[in-house]
Amino acid sequence: MVRALILRVLLAGLLLGAYVYAWRPYGRTVAAQSVAAPILRAVTETSPEGWTVHIRSGGRRLTLRSPSRSQSLGWTAPAGVRFLLPALGVILVAPRRLYWLGLWGGHLVLGALGLALLGLEIVAGGPWLVLYDALTQYVVDAFSLGVAALVVAVEWNPDPPAPPDPE
Repeated sequence: MVRALILRVLLAGLLLGAYVYAWRPYGRTVAAQSVAAPILRAVTETSPEGWTVHIRSGGRRLTLRSPSRSQSLGWTAPAGVRFLLPALGVILVAPRRLYWLGLWGGHLVLGALGLALLGLEIVAGGPWLVLYDALTQYVVDAFSLGVAALVVAVEWNPDPPAPPDPE
């Protein structure tokens, strides 16, 4: 029992350390500056309205501005705190399973989908911004909490283990 608790805390600490010292300062910055920014710059060059892409301080958030500066859109690199907190819970519930990798991959896919929706909004206009807002405000959180709840429902066993058979 104590060994299982130590394993859970150790793995949660490793994930937290990897997030704080590797993914947050480097991975998310690379996702924003080396992947998202060039894609959005290529999209804004084809836009007749002349949008501009700005990288905000910290390098994990991009802002798109219209030429008149009347409209501003933002994109944040995926798999931030909205990934980390459910992932820590998933590791504490099921430390020997790699469910947290599925959660991380899902956040990357949702981040790419958000990037695509922003690009479509710049190029074509229409309902893409509404879909982007719904994705970033509701779907990402629902995904995170849904995966965490599903893992708890599948893995959690509130009954203590049965004592060994004396025979």
